[in-house]
Amino acid sequence: MNNVQYLSFFDTTVNHFLFHKALRGQTSFAKTESVGLCVHSACDYFKSLEYPDIVDVGLFVSKSSRSSVKYELGVFKSGSSECAAHGQFVHVYVDAVNRKPVEVPKYVRDALEPVTCTIKA
Repeated sequence: MNNVQYLSFFDTTVNHFLFHKALRGQTSFAKTESVGLCVHSACDYFKSLEYPDIVDVGLFVSKSSRSSVKYELGVFKSGSSECAAHGQFVHVYVDAVNRKPVEVPKYVRDALEPVTCTIKA
């Protein structure tokens, strides 16, 4: 599987989560006052996956600030507990019109609550 496919898994997983949990089934951000723009994505690869493997993608929120959310994602061959790739995906929320940073909307924060992981160092 080409490495760009993993980044597509991350983007699709985050947006699927937002559409189904934060926007409660809507399929567009067109009617929202703010949007989350991807400002960072990264991937570490551990194990090869091949077409036509079916994959599962796990998601949790590792950091949330006033205007951004950092997602951590793991890609697994379906049925396996061995992580094939680990990624990060960061959204910064901006006003839909002027593209200036704004607070993460409450409906997004509410949806993120159950998938947030607090790491104490």
